[in-house]
Parts: sequence; C-alpha cells; structure tokens
Amino acid sequence: MNDIEQLLKTEEQDFWISEDERKHLIDVLSFIAAALFDGTIWFNKPGKENLEHSRFCAEIAQRFTNMPIHKEN
Repeated sequence: MNDIEQLLKTEEQDFWISEDERKHLIDVLSFIAAALFDGTIWFNKPGKENLEHSRFCAEIAQRFTNMPIHKEN
C-alpha cells in the first residue's frame, strides 16, 4: 500500500501530498476519465454506467486541480 492510499484510509480529513504527486494524480484521473468516456476501458463491462465513472474521475481530477497549494518547507 502506498503512502497516499494509507493516508486516505485514516479518519483524519487533512492529508499532505507533494506537488509532483498531485500533478501525477490529476494526469492519471484525467486519462482514466477520457478512456472511460471513449469506451477504451470500462469497469466490469462496456455500458453507459461507465460514463458515470468517467464523470466521477473527471470531477476528482478537477478537485485536485483546484485545491489550495501550500508551499513546501
């Protein structure tokens, strides 16, 4: 399990990721959203429910894009 995954499993609301990790996460979520939308990949089987997954990934990528940035010490 990676550090981000472990942090997300805690009950605390705040967590810290580096700027590079944030950018990678945005890229991965964006690529997944586009591939789901295209029908290139799907969850369980091809179908319209994959559009919901695509929208979800795009929304989460947008949230990470718009999150406040704090300077690293």
